[in-house]
Amino acid sequence: MSLSGGQLIAEIVGAAGVNVGLGAAGLDEDAARPLVPQSQTLVEGLGLGYQFMVDDKGVATDLVEIHISGPYTFPRQR
Repeated sequence: MSLSGGQLIAEIVGAAGVNVGLGAAGLDEDAARPLVPQSQTLVEGLGLGYQFMVDDKGVATDLVEIHISGPYTFPRQR
């Protein structure tokens, strides 16, 4: 995820030679898509939901990817 021109953008990124597409049109590797905010910590896009988990200071610590097969938590990378 990145911020570009005030818009939060998600891009599917994978290791070279690894098929990481989600199997739907337009959701292939390197397909950047805008995310739509639903709340202070929840955004939707790419057919998925993403929720930022924050600590008591409001700093994002994890990202939870939400879809039909369940939630997947990814720790923040710096």
